[in-house]
Amino acid sequence: MNSNNESHIRYFELETPAGRQSVSYEFIQSRRRRNLEVCLIDSKYLVLKAPLWETEKNIVKFLKSQKWIMERSCEIKNLRSLYEYLMDEPFLSAYGKKVKIEMIFHNGEPRFEYRPQYDEVKFKINPYIGSEIQLLELLKRFAKMSVFERTFRLIGKLKLDVKRISINDQFNKWGSCNNKRNITFNWRLILLKPELLDHIIYHELAHLTHFDHSEAFHELLNSFNAMSYEHEYEIDQVSSEILKLGHMRF
Repeated sequence: MNSNNESHIRYFELETPAGRQSVSYEFIQSRRRRNLEVCLIDSKYLVLKAPLWETEKNIVKFLKSQKWIMERSCEIKNLRSLYEYLMDEPFLSAYGKKVKIEMIFHNGEPRFEYRPQYDEVKFKINPYIGSEIQLLELLKRFAKMSVFERTFRLIGKLKLDVKRISINDQFNKWGSCNNKRNITFNWRLILLKPELLDHIIYHELAHLTHFDHSEAFHELLNSFNAMSYEHEYEIDQVSSEILKLGHMRF
C-alpha cells in the first residue's frame, strides 16, 4: 500500500430519531490534502478524505456535525441491524458447516469463543458500548479466521495456486480475483449457508483460470461445484439483504 495515500473502512454510531445507526465510511488520508472533505458515493456510502496528520477523533466529530448525514439516516426505512438479523438467524457458516450463535453480555472487552466440539460460537459484547460496532468487528475477525481456513482447504482439494487471500468489507460484492492471483472475499460470507459460502469461494477460484464469465468459466465452475447454478440462484435471492448488513445505506 502506498504510504502517501491510505484507505480504510471505519465505523461510528450516530443517534437519530429513528434510533442508533451504525455508519460506515471509507477513510482516505493523503499527505497532499490540507482539509477535510466528505462525499457520498453512488448514494450508498460515505468517503472521507483527510490530511495525514488529522486524528480519527476529530474526523468522527466532523462526520457527526454534518446535518445532511442525520437527515439521510432518518429517511432509512426498516433498517435491520446485525444484532436483529442474528437474533432471527442465529447461525453462521464456518469450516464447511453451520454453527450456532450465542450472544452473551458482559462488562469486559468484546470477544468471541469458537467451540468446534459443540458447533457453536459465543459472542461476548459489552452492553455499555454500541452492540452494532462490536458485533461488526467480532464477525469480521471470525470471518478472517474461518474463511481463510475454508478457502485454503478448497484450494488444496483442487490443487490450485493462489498468491494471496484477503477478507475485506466490500459494499456490493461477495468477492473478487485479479490477474496477480490475489483473491478478496467479503466477510459477510459467513452469513450465508455453508454450501453458498463454498460456491462463492469456488467462483473466485474459477477466475484464476478464466477472468470473465464465459461458457468456459461456467463449465469449470460447474466441475468444482455440480450445483453451481442452483447455488447462484439462492445467493441472488439473499444478496440484497445480507450485503446491506453492517453498513449505513443512504
